[in-house]
Amino acid sequence: MRPHLHIPSYIGCENANLSFNFNPTLNIAGGNFTSSPSGLNLNSTSGIITPFGSSTGTYTIVYTTPGSCPGATSVLFEVYPEDDPTFNYTQNSFCESFSGTITPTINTIGGTFSSSPDGLNFDTSNGEITPAMSSIGTYTLEYTIGALCSSVSSTIIIINNEDDSTFNYSDNIYCQTNSSSVTPTLAVSGGIFTSSPLGLTINATTGAISPSISTVGTYTIEFTSDGICSTTSSLSMEIKAPDDATFSFPINFYCKSTSEIVTPTLNYIGGSFSVSPTGLDLNMTTGGVSPTSSNVGTYTIEHTTSGLCSSTSTFTLIIKPVDNPTFTYPDNTYCQGTTEKVTPTLSIFGGTFTSSPSGLNIDFLTGEIDTNLSAVSTYTIEYTSEGICAGTASFTLVINDFKNNPGFSYPVFIILHKRSINCYTNNRDAWRSIHRQVHWALI
Repeated sequence: MRPHLHIPSYIGCENANLSFNFNPTLNIAGGNFTSSPSGLNLNSTSGIITPFGSSTGTYTIVYTTPGSCPGATSVLFEVYPEDDPTFNYTQNSFCESFSGTITPTINTIGGTFSSSPDGLNFDTSNGEITPAMSSIGTYTLEYTIGALCSSVSSTIIIINNEDDSTFNYSDNIYCQTNSSSVTPTLAVSGGIFTSSPLGLTINATTGAISPSISTVGTYTIEFTSDGICSTTSSLSMEIKAPDDATFSFPINFYCKSTSEIVTPTLNYIGGSFSVSPTGLDLNMTTGGVSPTSSNVGTYTIEHTTSGLCSSTSTFTLIIKPVDNPTFTYPDNTYCQGTTEKVTPTLSIFGGTFTSSPSGLNIDFLTGEIDTNLSAVSTYTIEYTSEGICAGTASFTLVINDFKNNPGFSYPVFIILHKRSINCYTNNRDAWRSIHRQVHWALI
């Protein structure tokens, strides 16, 4: 009888399960199995084929019956290589902020993708991933080929959260007078700071700014993190100039006799004034000074502004005393006939004299009076010093008529001696008149 050999399948996969076997069907048992070429995992007694562990290729299996008249039969059996399910992405870590899609390179087209856990947004056919629509996490992505020798390949995909590059300073406005360094608070460490326009002194690593050596202006500061999923945040920063606290008065000194309120010119309206030492009558709000109610002295006035970038400026003001001139004449009454000129004694020289009413002959520089050229009257003489804070003194002086001079008791007296007459008078006209009368009387 001719032997007959049948195998359930004449194709096997090298990646088949270890327990998966092909058991032949025989019409004559007890024979022997051989295969060629070598490489097929074949039991020579039972004829069981185990594809797992076999080399890929086409084999001729020969079954030879036992006995004195053996018979032989053969079949072909092919071991296929496993399908290549390998695939890869350009990288296995992506940022959630990535707005595009990532498609893998696949060695065998036609399989199916799956992932675990849930949360990864991908295409099951081509493995295309959309990070921006995926949840943050780590995923196992598998690709299964459903062909003859099906196989599975996997890779790890990580969707990373984007860096939190936010940062802030304690304030967004700093005065140029701020001498300290200002450091920001960061949500993530590591990155680079930049600013624009030029002019802000900033540490590129720490973000610390130095207002005192920065230019006044408004700046945009950017911080870019250096993590895998780098991001950039920005904020606005202003460096302000200090308030202009300078102020001035029309002059830097005033006489105590100044009766009006002296008000300063301010470059910054608002703030407060202070003064040292005490003694100056100063309005702390307006800076107005009242010299008449202030003490004589030298004062330092300070004006401190009330703005965000407050500053202080000073001004030196002097309150001067008023001159106290005095003068006197030897007497306060003079006769019109006095021949000599009368000169005053002065405490302060260099001033000027005036008199009222008119009629007194007085030198306005020296105060010298010529009584012979002055009219009879009572005069008020004033002397005003020529100093910065001039003062005025007065003196009352009387010019009498000669006959009212209390130094003369008798304006005319006559001595009769025999027939001669002697007349004495200080007035020539009076003498002539008396002499004429007496003369005619004696005749």
